[in-house]
Amino acid sequence: MAPSAIPDSPPQQLSTTLPSHADEYAVQAGVPDFHGYDHIIWWVGNAKQAASYYNTLFGFRTIAYKGLETGSRYFTSYVVANNDVRFVFTSPVRSYAHLPAEEPISEDDLVTLKEMHEHLERHGDAVKDVAFKS
Repeated sequence: MAPSAIPDSPPQQLSTTLPSHADEYAVQAGVPDFHGYDHIIWWVGNAKQAASYYNTLFGFRTIAYKGLETGSRYFTSYVVANNDVRFVFTSPVRSYAHLPAEEPISEDDLVTLKEMHEHLERHGDAVKDVAFKS
């Protein structure tokens, strides 16, 4: 038997249950009930390639698409799923820096396009948001 710095004593059982008042503290702290994740949104440089990668190597399948063919002129998104796991890969279609002044883009899309390009420059492909089940 290997030497031990702990004197011989009976092993202690760790409690895996929370005290009965733990739920009360969670409610007071404003912590909502957690029921799991609904989906994770990724901002990526190439949404089609990211979706294809997860489909090919990890057994996901594409269940939804938004892009030029569906009327989205500035963003493309692929939703891939594998059982209860869903990822949304979104990438810009147009460059924010090279948009013409007369481009018919909504203010919301313009702000999102700028934010997406800044995010991709700073972080590369990365998780942007996590949506929880309610």
